[in-house]
Amino acid sequence: MRKNILVTGCADANGQAIINIIRDAFPKFFIVGTDVYANHVGKFMCNQFEIVPFASHDNYISVIQNLIDKYDINILVPTSEIEICFFNKRRTFLNHLDVSVLIINEFAVDVGLDKLKTMETLGEKNILVPWTLNAQIDDPKEYPCIFKNRSTSGSKSVELIHNAKEAQRCCLREKSVWQEVLLPANQEYTCCIYRSKSGEIRILVMLRELENGETKYAKIVQSNEINCYLKSIALALDLKGSMNIQLVLTKNGPLLFEINPRFSSTVGFRHLVGFRDFEWQLLELMKIDLVPFSDMELINIEYFRKTTCLVRKKNGQIKSFKSHYI
Repeated sequence: MRKNILVTGCADANGQAIINIIRDAFPKFFIVGTDVYANHVGKFMCNQFEIVPFASHDNYISVIQNLIDKYDINILVPTSEIEICFFNKRRTFLNHLDVSVLIINEFAVDVGLDKLKTMETLGEKNILVPWTLNAQIDDPKEYPCIFKNRSTSGSKSVELIHNAKEAQRCCLREKSVWQEVLLPANQEYTCCIYRSKSGEIRILVMLRELENGETKYAKIVQSNEINCYLKSIALALDLKGSMNIQLVLTKNGPLLFEINPRFSSTVGFRHLVGFRDFEWQLLELMKIDLVPFSDMELINIEYFRKTTCLVRKKNGQIKSFKSHYI
């Protein structure tokens, strides 16, 4: 039986990467893509494209339901935080339509979408986290500190606050937090954790550099210290599926500063190098067993935005180089 899959947010790079993965791993799937506007390349990557209203619009759910009926959709893949939040609260509704939604477990979504709740929940479970305070209630614990939205919004909305005068100006922004500055800045990692239905945990850790809020460069590394930290978070949230964590390796050990309960901007890169978390989650959604995985072949692979480079080194010399456009 043919699978019909609906992917939201296909104007965005994440949505387009997910569509490419589906086309690669599940070539027989019929892909319906949606977004709020049509002037983007994503509409040409789908079998069918439809314009939809914003998820905050009153008739968004009725439009999605009409598309489910029109195309006989089996699986729904929300790719943005607002859509993940929307469908996380409507799992029962989708079940009644006989549609499976590809997002992680409800508890992990609820915690991950709120930066304050993330730190409070993990702190209560004795996991080391940076101090984080409600900016509408509390003053910063110290300066300098970070000021950012409580909801996941990338690093574009993040500000470095140096003193009380700057902090007073920031308080006008609703739903925001103060957070500890994590150092050193050159030890920031983006990490993907996949926890299967059987409880197996698969981890990919990448040392990264940012540009305009997105990863412009990353290198896959091995760190037992970071792996242990990530596993404790996955277990604390009873994770089921794929989740992205941003952290800094400080002098006191790894400290996360954000959880993204979605497929991140490096999902296409991860798939190309063999860490196929989107494919794994989709397979398990369809009740298909996963094949064994080893991360030993992933060392020394580097990512440049829009490109993946496979680098094998011996005695400081590049042995092989391979590039893919994402």
